[in-house]
Amino acid sequence: MTLPEARLDAPPAPARPGVPGFSRLGATGARVPAGWKKHPLRAACRAARLGGAVALAFADYFFCVTLSGRGGSARVRAEWMSRQARRFLRALNITVERTGAPPTSGVLVANHVGYLDILVLGAAGPLVFVAKSETRGWPVFGPLIRAAGTVFVERARAHDLPRVLAALAAAGASGGDGLAAAFFPEGTSTDGSVVLPFRPALLEPAVAGGRPVTPACVSYALDSGDGSAADEVCWWGDTDFAPHLLNLFSKKTIRARVAYGPPEPPGDDRKELARRLHACVCALAGK
Repeated sequence: MTLPEARLDAPPAPARPGVPGFSRLGATGARVPAGWKKHPLRAACRAARLGGAVALAFADYFFCVTLSGRGGSARVRAEWMSRQARRFLRALNITVERTGAPPTSGVLVANHVGYLDILVLGAAGPLVFVAKSETRGWPVFGPLIRAAGTVFVERARAHDLPRVLAALAAAGASGGDGLAAAFFPEGTSTDGSVVLPFRPALLEPAVAGGRPVTPACVSYALDSGDGSAADEVCWWGDTDFAPHLLNLFSKKTIRARVAYGPPEPPGDDRKELARRLHACVCALAGK
């Protein structure tokens, strides 16, 4: 998942080298893991559980959001998203260990290693996420992402940034009601071995509004002998989404860890704030 800075073209993601256990080429030419072939029953059961969780998510939205007439409330939709994130984590057998305090207002920034980050961070409490506009069209997940009240970014349109900043400012204005905005300032996902420099553009509402920014670091681990988290849990490079998710179904347990740092004062310079936050996340990651 990529997010823009002032120029909305993200740098090319690092190429994925050949990795043992990646059995075939995806549509983009990337090698994709095939662990589901080793554990087809587990993968099928996990897929069925996730399918059931998606169906319950739509039902939850219809009864708790649509029928209640509260679909226009960012807080109600963010709370709905947080409930579904916890439901999806259970369906995928993902455990989460948290250190530090998740924010209830202001802004949350974190490193980005794949689509699971949204579930792991969102499960801790209601958040308004920023996501690339392409995710709106994803099968099944696209409607869920839209229902969550996500702020979408048109990466190819530089003039779209003011609209996104205004939406983030509006989300931040709801912070007193227990709602924080969240995004990934690296601008792209990685395998977790590095934390890329942070792009400062989306930090402007925090600086302008004097809102604290909480740094966080997300990481994943697998059981011994169950593969590599960097290659099979993190979603980066040019690996196709569907084969990656199918392989994820075959994992016995995925252990996620989130370390939250203390909120940083925004100051009056978004570039300096971006450098401070990057240093905080690197420290949380032990880099």
